[in-house]
Amino acid sequence: MPRRPNRFPAWALTAALLAWGVTPARWAPGWTVRVVEGLRADRRNAGDLERMERGYYEGLADAGRRLDRVGVGRGIDPPPTDFGPLTVAVPDVREYALKPNVATRHRGAAWTTNARGMRDRDYPASKPGGTFRIALAGDSIGAGWGVDDGSGFEPAWERTLDGRSRGEGGPAVEVLNHAVPGHAPGQRWEHFRREGWAAGPDLVVFQGTPADLGWDDRKLRSLLPRGVGWDAPTYREMLALAGVAPGAGEDSCKDRFRPHRPAILASVYRAVVADCRARGVPSVWLLLPRVGKPVPPEDRDRLAGLAREAGFDAVVDLSDAFDGLDPATLAIAPDDFHPNAQGHALLARRLDAALQGRLSGPLVLRERAGVWGTATEAPATLSGRAATLAPAPLPGNEGGRKLMLRRY
Repeated sequence: MPRRPNRFPAWALTAALLAWGVTPARWAPGWTVRVVEGLRADRRNAGDLERMERGYYEGLADAGRRLDRVGVGRGIDPPPTDFGPLTVAVPDVREYALKPNVATRHRGAAWTTNARGMRDRDYPASKPGGTFRIALAGDSIGAGWGVDDGSGFEPAWERTLDGRSRGEGGPAVEVLNHAVPGHAPGQRWEHFRREGWAAGPDLVVFQGTPADLGWDDRKLRSLLPRGVGWDAPTYREMLALAGVAPGAGEDSCKDRFRPHRPAILASVYRAVVADCRARGVPSVWLLLPRVGKPVPPEDRDRLAGLAREAGFDAVVDLSDAFDGLDPATLAIAPDDFHPNAQGHALLARRLDAALQGRLSGPLVLRERAGVWGTATEAPATLSGRAATLAPAPLPGNEGGRKLMLRRY
């Protein structure tokens, strides 16, 4: 059967795409915005890192609406409509949080939140005796975007830790999930500062992504002109570094933030570490990958280096977890790079393997020659990078003995 002639010239299609490329997103059909942003995101130069991030994580927003440009008026706008019934607007730099007591299906997945607005089971407000609590601060991957309740890496990891600890005579283990989809690194920590410390965690895991570099400044350059974020403790150092003052417009913020992107992320990491050290709680930085998006070594090394320099007690790099595997078997959809249940199960196994020598049996923290971990860790697990302990030795562990974390 002869092919029908193409009645739409190639040059016209090219012109149309170019036109949409310079058309404001609010005027463009949703599919064209996604096409243009996707094309831009594939250019792997430093100037396009923000487009790469936007096309994946901020693609959680509805078509034609970006999470880093929420509204144009002052104050707090409604949460992204793509989150449907899952979120509620809050009057601070977080923009939104998960809504408490939700039980629904959203984008094909069963979603439940507890009374504290966490995608997790209910926990007592006060930590029970004989319990070791781990807190997770993270974004959409940490929250298990796109998979059913109980299918994310966090609940799988909790079940493994709790079963092992109880089986060896140790305490019960709880992992409290404070992750919120779409939050930048500083917003993750601002959310945890408000919601997480009251539960009395014994260990904090701060989850990062390959898109973290530049995420905070993109958020703030739209929030600050509306009077939101100036009082956020996590961003205090960042604002001083960039020399941004109240009254600055979006373009001014963008110009001042751009030269300082690595330093801005480093300042957020330092805020996390400082808060944890002030409470005597160890902190772990965890880098998770996107399905089908291998992390270039220079990006991985830069992020891990910033975390190490900030002073996290451990730096766990799982960015190679999906390398060499068929993305079709691990992603929630062909056009979405969030991991499916199988991908989350793999992340849970890798995370457990990475920390098993550090959190084993009755949750033993090991210090050997000043390194948090064991001498037998597989290079593939930690990519050959182990983090040093905080400068001050932990009480009772000066001789390198096993230290039992008994905060109950």
